[in-house]
Amino acid sequence: MRINDNIVKDQKLLRAASDPEALTQLGTYNWWDGWWRSDPRNAFEELIQLLWSDQDLPETVAGFEYWNNVNQATGGVGWHRDCDEKIRAASGRVISPKVGHIYYMHAEDLSGGFLEISGAQNMSLIALENLERIRPQKNRVIFFDPSLLHRVSPVHAGLRHAFLANVWDSKPGTFDLGDHVDAQFQPV
Repeated sequence: MRINDNIVKDQKLLRAASDPEALTQLGTYNWWDGWWRSDPRNAFEELIQLLWSDQDLPETVAGFEYWNNVNQATGGVGWHRDCDEKIRAASGRVISPKVGHIYYMHAEDLSGGFLEISGAQNMSLIALENLERIRPQKNRVIFFDPSLLHRVSPVHAGLRHAFLANVWDSKPGTFDLGDHVDAQFQPV
């Protein structure tokens, strides 16, 4: 895991990626082949390029899955592993990417909302005292292994807006019908 603070200096890019109108134009899940194959189509893909262009990506990278996650005082996100959602829904198999990021767009007046990562192999073995806990902070990026069990602890107050992307060696089945799909895997 690697954490970088104050990573994005381009305020125009941050405003564009935070624009509620831009958020509504995205699908639940989105795909981009990467800057080495096609120019960014939106502010989120520009943000991916900025965050990942100096990372040591293997030549086998097919591209990036990306999405936004906004949490307020309505809970968190339960324990999970990031995976090809279409394959998981169809067969129960969990095929995960090797690396991903969480970038905090906003973390305002926040109580709770920690990223918690467990090294446990299954949910019954999660020991809360052995978790890595990372506090959300605006303009912080966390690169980590999304195949590990992780969650967002309950948000008690405030706003937590995260932009997430995973690096895949092959395009997930989630995107069989297009690069922008809703939670039922239908094109947007």
